[in-house]
Amino acid sequence: MIFCTNCGQKLDESQRFCLKCGKPIVHNLYNSQIQNQKPNMVSPQHAGANQPEPAMQIYSQSQSQHFFNSADQNQQSFKDRTGKKAGKSKKPVIISLIVIACLLAAGIGIFFKQIKGTYFFIRYKSVNDLGKKFDYAEQALENLKSNSASNAFKESAEMLAKEDSSRVLNKLDDMNGLVKEEDLKALKTDIYNEKASEAVKAKKYNEALYALVKINENGGNIRDNNNYEDIMLNIAAEVTGSKASGSKEDLEKAANVIFGNLDSDPYDEIVQIKDLTGNAYLQKQYEINLYKLKNNKYEKVSSLSDKDDEYISGQICNYDKNKMGLYLLRTVSGYISSGEVYRVKNNSFESLGTVDSSDPCEIADFDKDGKFEIKTSSMDDASFAQYSHADAPRIIKYYKFKDDGSEPVMSKAETSNSSSSSDSNSTVIQQPTGDFIFSDSDKRYLTDSEVTALPKEQLGYARNEIYARHGFVFKTDKYNQYFSVKSWYTPNPGYDGSDSILNEYEKANYKLIEKYEKQ
Repeated sequence: MIFCTNCGQKLDESQRFCLKCGKPIVHNLYNSQIQNQKPNMVSPQHAGANQPEPAMQIYSQSQSQHFFNSADQNQQSFKDRTGKKAGKSKKPVIISLIVIACLLAAGIGIFFKQIKGTYFFIRYKSVNDLGKKFDYAEQALENLKSNSASNAFKESAEMLAKEDSSRVLNKLDDMNGLVKEEDLKALKTDIYNEKASEAVKAKKYNEALYALVKINENGGNIRDNNNYEDIMLNIAAEVTGSKASGSKEDLEKAANVIFGNLDSDPYDEIVQIKDLTGNAYLQKQYEINLYKLKNNKYEKVSSLSDKDDEYISGQICNYDKNKMGLYLLRTVSGYISSGEVYRVKNNSFESLGTVDSSDPCEIADFDKDGKFEIKTSSMDDASFAQYSHADAPRIIKYYKFKDDGSEPVMSKAETSNSSSSSDSNSTVIQQPTGDFIFSDSDKRYLTDSEVTALPKEQLGYARNEIYARHGFVFKTDKYNQYFSVKSWYTPNPGYDGSDSILNEYEKANYKLIEKYEKQ
């Protein structure tokens, strides 16, 4: 029989705890301390007896230790729940308060930025001084970052740029992210266009050239600048050591200098056909120099040397769609001639082919397809014994040039009665259109060799052909009869024959023809 040592409750041997008070029950081991101590409570039937209390069964030491360790752990867990964990729970509250404080501060900051930006926007609207207007617009944009503020900044920048473009350009570099990139580039393009115009007025052509470079860097079209040809004309004259001339055709005729876009970059190349002979009695020698834009200035990058030519002339024309080439005409002894076409690749000339002719060649877009041909004229060998050189029938051929480097392609061939007949109609027959003497004198500059190849009596028709295109009504019978039968001629009584409606090619060509008419 076992009793609880705490409350005296009768226990079963299989019990581990007293069902009444919950005290653990120890089994199977004698404990000298328990035997020597009086029990707290004794069974009623044993009261007053001197017999020792029956030995109680107890847990082993490891079992007892396990129990108390478990009890300690439960007690510790309770402390954690009521003590330490309660301490930690304060941290989320503190963090939440900090976040709320930050949000409040940010909200207050935004609120004050809105007030500040609105103030500057109002100031922008109210002032007339362009400098202050620009500053207020900038500060309004920095604080508001709205479309209205952005438009105000762009508007003020455009206005101030006309007075102080450098100040605006310096500020635009700091506005990335506040103004759209395309809007910044458009502003810079407009400013550099204005700077180019100012430089031209001051005759500072290198500064104007730099402005063109900046226009291109910001996505603008350099050829849209109103001063583009004037800039290139003076730059071409400077780099080739020529005298600056009033027009592109004057520079070509005076110094044999031409310019045009011969490769894939947006900038023109400058070509100089330089006579190196230095003495009229020596054999002619030419050097053909190529200048390209490098490091914001033009430099000579390549050249071709040539000998045995009596005369060389050149033009820059389309040999294929959107592809420009250098067309060279060479003449020796007044008769033997050749035509060549070069493109520019890797900063040097690259030949696209050569064609030969016994008479001076011509360059034109004869079939009006946008691609220029070289026209050759050679004497018919079968008739050589029957005619003099001047009167012998000619075989006329037209050649096109291809970008793939293959041989020139003959696009057309025909036969004419004579190369220099006094009959005007025979000269016209030599033209592929059948209706013009110079079918493209309104689209290109004629060369001296082309004009001098005509009989003198033909020069008047060639010159007046330029006016006839515009419908001039001729009072002279021979011209009236000549042009009235042309399919392209439409009389225009309102045209008085003035130069005002002629383009640059027509003005230059009629002056050239007129010069040889007077000789």
